[in-house]
Amino acid sequence: MQVKIWVPLLVIIGSIGWLAATNFDKANYFYTVEELPPLGNPVFDNAIKVKGRIVAGSIDKTSVPLSFTIEDKGKNLRVHYVSDEPLPDMFKDHAETVVEGNMRADGEFEASHLQAKCASKYEAAGPEAEHPDSIAIESVPVN
Repeated sequence: MQVKIWVPLLVIIGSIGWLAATNFDKANYFYTVEELPPLGNPVFDNAIKVKGRIVAGSIDKTSVPLSFTIEDKGKNLRVHYVSDEPLPDMFKDHAETVVEGNMRADGEFEASHLQAKCASKYEAAGPEAEHPDSIAIESVPVN
């Protein structure tokens, strides 16, 4: 009776362990543009994800492949997007983007996938914005 329970349990635990071990290096972690230079050669040998903001005026949709520059904390990275996937709607100047691909020997990044989000649409309002609770509401007499 115990063999019927332990064998499938060990198979399940072993499968979960194998999946975790083989996919551990494929986690959804991304590097920032600033973090790339200290990494050295592993950047050239592996597919990686890099996050940054699109530099205003850097998107060149006339070039093939499409090219643009992302930046983070004063560090820039030129990106060449080589994919048949359509560009996201949020792909525009100042948008935060994550590119996935490989670093080329010339120091530019060749992306096969990109994700973009709006630069300001979801950010919190600045300190000058009034909280709704602080707005005076006039009371209207009820008849």
